[in-house]
Amino acid sequence: MSPLLIQYLFFLSICTMTHGMDTNSGQKNIVRSMLNNNNEKLQNWDFGLTAKPARINKPTRTKMQPLPQDLQLDPITIITNHAHKTGNGSLLCSLYNNVAPGMVYESCVLKPETEKFHKTINKSMKELAKTNITAQIYVAQKLVDQCVPLFNDAAFLLQTEKQEIKYALELFGFLHPLAEEKKLITPESLKGKINTIKREVCPSVSYILHACRCLQAVTHTEKETTLFHFKNQRCPNNSEIEAICQFLINYGDATLSPEESAKKFLRSITTYPQLLYKITQPSLNSHIIAKLRNVQLNANDPLFPLLNYVLAEFYFHDKDYHNAHTYYSKNSAGYLCHKKLSLKALIACIASTENFSLETISYLLSLRNICHKLIKIKQSNPKLSYNIGLFVRALFNNNYCLGSPYVCSKKWTLE
Repeated sequence: MSPLLIQYLFFLSICTMTHGMDTNSGQKNIVRSMLNNNNEKLQNWDFGLTAKPARINKPTRTKMQPLPQDLQLDPITIITNHAHKTGNGSLLCSLYNNVAPGMVYESCVLKPETEKFHKTINKSMKELAKTNITAQIYVAQKLVDQCVPLFNDAAFLLQTEKQEIKYALELFGFLHPLAEEKKLITPESLKGKINTIKREVCPSVSYILHACRCLQAVTHTEKETTLFHFKNQRCPNNSEIEAICQFLINYGDATLSPEESAKKFLRSITTYPQLLYKITQPSLNSHIIAKLRNVQLNANDPLFPLLNYVLAEFYFHDKDYHNAHTYYSKNSAGYLCHKKLSLKALIACIASTENFSLETISYLLSLRNICHKLIKIKQSNPKLSYNIGLFVRALFNNNYCLGSPYVCSKKWTLE
């Protein structure tokens, strides 16, 4: 072993012993002098004699949990959601155009994941159609195709009429807001297709398609022609469809004010009391509500209570209890009891309230027989059940006896 190598090893052993001795500066100086006097190559070697910078604490990484083994990831649904969120209209339209032919007539025969995907892509396309002409045309064409029955057999037509009416109302509900916002673009080929199939479908679907053609009319001549044919149509088996379509196209009169249009609609409900409960259609509820909310009637107008009643019923049907309570409470308790709406008014108020003030308690007690109504309520809504508990506690805290005639017509106790 060469003397120089032995000398290096000797120096390293000294450095190892002095490593970490920050308080003993004398030993460090001795080692440095030895290094400087023997070999220049060792001068830049870090033997732990120099002060080390403070250690930087690295952020703790979040531990990624493994995905559940039974998790099913549908790549098409992922693509649809991505295209919708990023606004990639061309990708979404291309995907819809490829998938639409495979959308079957009756959704009940689909697997749950396939039905969910169809709903997702349809919702995304309808949202995109507000700003994308291609998406608008694709959706309208698909809905028109679904209005046509698969077979012309009489027995089959009777069985599928309800499904075809649903698709026709969905088409009308899709076209109506676009027409209201002056964004509806309809090619002549689609207009011609609607004109052809409305002669091949049941009277109710034909009536809705006539209303759709009124929405698609652009020129003055076209508007007069479509309205003429529409006014000559009737929907005898579904009076609610006739009432909805007439109201949403303003009864074919552009000069008719929103108030006058709403009054005609409300009078039709007065004439046929059961009409309101048939009118609630998921695809058109929001359009009817928006049109009615724009109406300004005086509080002394005879139709003012009916307007509040109708709006409350639409909101209650959609489980929007906050707005339902807003419009129920605009009518007197006597009116609500006369119309047999006190139970719905009670549910809407309790479901939308957590702080039961004396004013709220007084309103609820005015709906009469509160205890029996509470028992009638189906406890399937956890939020509603919780709020019922808050209401009962508020009664006790304010010294209301549940068995008193003021609260209940006969004795009722908590079990």
